[in-house]
Amino acid sequence: MKRIALLTLAILLVATNVSAAGSIIKKWKGETSICATNLYGGAVADLIAAEVGWNYSGTSTNAIDLETAGYEGVVITVEYTGSGATDSLDIGVFGSLDTSTWDTIPFFQFSVPASAVNVQTSFVIKDYSHIRIGIRNAGTTDTHDYEIVYDAWYWYYN
Repeated sequence: MKRIALLTLAILLVATNVSAAGSIIKKWKGETSICATNLYGGAVADLIAAEVGWNYSGTSTNAIDLETAGYEGVVITVEYTGSGATDSLDIGVFGSLDTSTWDTIPFFQFSVPASAVNVQTSFVIKDYSHIRIGIRNAGTTDTHDYEIVYDAWYWYYN
C-alpha cells in the first residue's frame, strides 16, 4: 500500500512538472480593519455604558469570510484604550457556516481588564468558514475605545 502511494505521488510530480526545489509558502491577505472607534480614526462612536449585550456595530456586515478565498485561518488584533474605566470590555468570536445563521453564544471569549490602558492583544482562529467579532461592555458605567483588525492567510506551493 505504501509503495502504491509513493508511486502515485511520483507520477503526479512528474506529470505536473513540479520541481523538488519548490516551497510551501504562507500568503497573507493584508491587514483589514473591521471596526474602529473615533479615537483610532474610525467612524464608530465609543462603545457606551448602556451597551451590555453583544454589539456587532460595524462588524456584522463585515463578517470575516475564510471560505470563499480558501483562507486557513486569521489573526485578529484588538487594540483598546480604557483610561479610567471600571468595567472590562468583553470580546467574543461567533461562527457561521454560511452567514445566514450565526452562533448565539461565542465559541471563544475573553475580557480586556478595566485597568488596561493602551493595550493590544492578538489571537488566532483556524478552520472556520465565517466568523464575526462581538464586543460588549461588562458593566454599565464606562465607555470604551477600540479597534479590531484582522489578517487572513492560506498556503500555496511555489
